Amino acid sequence: MKITNLERIELENKASFAYKTKLNVFKLNNIFPHEETIDNSNITYDIVRNSRLVLGVEFISEDDIVEIEDKLFILDGHHRFKFINENKIDEDIGVVLIDIKKVSISSYNCQLMVDKDEFSKKIYKDHKFKNNPQFSSNPFISINKEKYFSEKILNLKDLYAYKKLLIQKKIINPSPNNIKHDTDIIQFSPLSYRDFEKGYLFPYKSTWITPRFDC
Repeated sequence: MKITNLERIELENKASFAYKTKLNVFKLNNIFPHEETIDNSNITYDIVRNSRLVLGVEFISEDDIVEIEDKLFILDGHHRFKFINENKIDEDIGVVLIDIKKVSISSYNCQLMVDKDEFSKKIYKDHKFKNNPQFSSNPFISINKEKYFSEKILNLKDLYAYKKLLIQKKIINPSPNNIKHDTDIIQFSPLSYRDFEKGYLFPYKSTWITPRFDC
């Protein structure tokens, strides 16, 4: 996929960079979300027009014309992407293209809404999560960065399905990673760009991806 009319963005991390451009997102069939959305997102046409979707790509070549692989993953803007498609917005939309291999993907923070001891007992009862280095190769949940590894959950899809269940039961509540709280913070084994795949959606608020853009 070849793209013209780009503006290079220099990032704080000099080893990485991004491009600003415009694409008719509605007409492209090779842009894929990696997270679910919620119904009441309050997205409007003005929000779509005055912001940019952030797309993770793999660059093939870079010159006056940039060539990328034909698979683009949404890193930021899932609800705007959904709004574009549901409302058939057939026009060029601002986007940022960044090398998906060079972004930092963290687990989206969650505040603990119950007592810490109660939570540790629950995750042990549900899926044998415990603070045992013997299982350090297995997915983990961390409580204030102290890791609890599961004896039963062996892959990230099952781990994040469990995260979704904990959110639905209001045991944990998503909170942006750049906001500090006095409460206990829960994290999960982070995803990698290699975990993103066409046709599969991780739960809402699974990832916190940097750099973040306001342009």
